[in-house]
Amino acid sequence: MKKELDLLTKIYTGTHIGSKSLNSMLPSVKNTSLRRAIITQINEYDKINSDAKCQIANLGQKAQKPFFAAASASVEAKMNAKINPSASHIAEVIIKGSNMGIINITKQLNQSYLCKPSAYNLGRKLLKTEEENVSRIKSFL
Repeated sequence: MKKELDLLTKIYTGTHIGSKSLNSMLPSVKNTSLRRAIITQINEYDKINSDAKCQIANLGQKAQKPFFAAASASVEAKMNAKINPSASHIAEVIIKGSNMGIINITKQLNQSYLCKPSAYNLGRKLLKTEEENVSRIKSFL
């Protein structure tokens, strides 16, 4: 159960921070195609976040929102987008964030191979989502 909880917590935290950061950038995004891509990414994060929260609850635990990490990531993303609101720069910031997510979830998955399939598969879904997001956003560089 500990490995599942660790994996699900990492998924919950990563998707929460990603969603909050992208939402904080949206007001600076003028390119409508990039804006749509970001909204798609936010929706994907929110779905996975909800699934992680439910699975954590099924383990008898409560998902803890990473308030400080989410707040600092949101402020940094918002400032980055305001300093240079070009589509290319915003895409670069998003790709860097997704690459961090890929690294973090891959490490956690490598430590969680004996987890219940539901938790492990959600981690794999997040990894696939991050990789697809990077591919989608690359066209804006």
